[in-house]
Amino acid sequence: MKTSVTLMRCTLPLFYLFLLFSFNPLRANEVPTKLIVYFDSDVHELDPEEQDRLCEFISPFQDAENVSIEIHGHTDTFGGDEYNLKLSQRRGETTKDLLVDIGFSAHDIASKSYGKFALLKQEDNAQSHQANRRVEIIVTLHEFHSAEELNEVLTLETEYDYRFNANESNHIISNRGTHFLIPANALLNADGSTFNGHAEMELTEALSAADFLAENLSTVCDGEVLESGGMLYIGLKDEFGNPLSIDEESPMEVAIPSGMLQPGMTLFVSSDGSDWSNTSQPIVTTAVPNLPLPPPYPAKLEWKEPKSLLKLPKKPASVPTPMKPVYPEALEKPEKINYKWWQFKKKRRQRLEPIVETVDPRMERYERAYENYVNDSLAYPAKLEQYEKAVGRWEIETASCKKHYEQVIIPREREKFDFQNIEIQVKYDESIEAWREKCDEIRDVHYAKLTEANLLNSADLNAYAFRLAQTGWINCDRFYDIPKSQKQDIMVSVGGHEDAKVYLVFDDRKSVLRANHNGNFAEVNNVPKESITVIAYYVEDGDIMLGQSKVSKYGRAKTSYKKASLTEFRQVMAQLGE
Repeated sequence: MKTSVTLMRCTLPLFYLFLLFSFNPLRANEVPTKLIVYFDSDVHELDPEEQDRLCEFISPFQDAENVSIEIHGHTDTFGGDEYNLKLSQRRGETTKDLLVDIGFSAHDIASKSYGKFALLKQEDNAQSHQANRRVEIIVTLHEFHSAEELNEVLTLETEYDYRFNANESNHIISNRGTHFLIPANALLNADGSTFNGHAEMELTEALSAADFLAENLSTVCDGEVLESGGMLYIGLKDEFGNPLSIDEESPMEVAIPSGMLQPGMTLFVSSDGSDWSNTSQPIVTTAVPNLPLPPPYPAKLEWKEPKSLLKLPKKPASVPTPMKPVYPEALEKPEKINYKWWQFKKKRRQRLEPIVETVDPRMERYERAYENYVNDSLAYPAKLEQYEKAVGRWEIETASCKKHYEQVIIPREREKFDFQNIEIQVKYDESIEAWREKCDEIRDVHYAKLTEANLLNSADLNAYAFRLAQTGWINCDRFYDIPKSQKQDIMVSVGGHEDAKVYLVFDDRKSVLRANHNGNFAEVNNVPKESITVIAYYVEDGDIMLGQSKVSKYGRAKTSYKKASLTEFRQVMAQLGE
């Protein structure tokens, strides 16, 4: 197995290496650069050598602006369709986690999973199977010319393709947690006959305000504001690109995850996501089971270099010279004297006598200290010579000890340290794998029960569920009914940028409205009086210009723009509606 992995490492096309080293990340214009990393059979973790290749490949792009990364997970042909799809998803997650650990923003990484339906090599041999067990990392450095080009990049995070065998019942779980239960033989050809073979589902998931903006969607129906629980675009086709439809007698069952369930949701449809039509089909809450929390990531040991035990000998202090006592000077005559001259002489003697009496003992102590000073001064050269010899011996011992320290002690301690951290990581990986298997087991059991119970009969879980027998844009929505007195017309000053895309994002509910330009203003009518954030953006000279402001209580907002990198733009989008 390892031999085949090594062979595949050597087959990285020279073209990719040329792209990596010849293009300056700051000057490249829409030039995708690609790397393929390989996995062992039935494994979703990268081995250390593949991790090193990935780190070496991705490091030139860490400081680049306007970078986007696509991760495509694949498997070989061993195992069932659903198993391989989940395995390719886990391989993509592993690769994405590594890129995030290196320092890339998760917002800049889009992960897609293909299972065994996008083989690199078709031959049935060990080398071909190894080539197919892979993740493709595609890095693109963008130079935008319009807001439409920016939106195309943003949709990389929301659009996916899934392939499945239409002759069998399928349970597809998207990368973002939407569940699809597709009965066997439920797809129809254009002539109405039952489709047999492998089908492809084109899926777009717009589950947040950021997704709505990326896909240029709006939550409105006949001029009335809608509150959304999530939007999907579903397209079905065969392997030749011919469109497929869903048999009305065998509809698929869909469950869209939701953090906060709202009653009264119905199914809306739209051709382009700008204006919705109500089907009046009720949507119930069901689907996602309570899953255990993942094990916490362990705190790894921090490397501390062991200290050398050798200490430098202490140099003897030089001998200080003792300070000789000083006799007090005669007291000066005061400016004003209240004594006669003979009385003053007597007073002066009385004041000097106690001071003079203390000088003799001090002088004796000084003479003894001076004698000690002379003796210590005579002995100091010998002490200094001993010190210099000790320093010489210390330098010899240090040189020998340093060599032993660097060649033996440090490697030994480092090996112990690395081994301890590897043990910690291995135990954590094992616990994560066990957790994932437990979650998969809970999901499988849960959805098997829901399928038997017709899925829609349970109304106590946390997802929006419905039956679907059509393709195109669908939306879990409800009308946001409030009195007309609580609505207002909103005008946003766009600063003369009529090409700017302008959206109103409700802060406390999942509603987004596209504003229409009218000269220097963008307008939206009949908007509920709530806390609303205005997001406006356009592209100028290849740079993203982003504006963000709040709607005042009078229904007015003024947008000022500042330059933003693609990562900064995505981070702002991700915070909308939180």
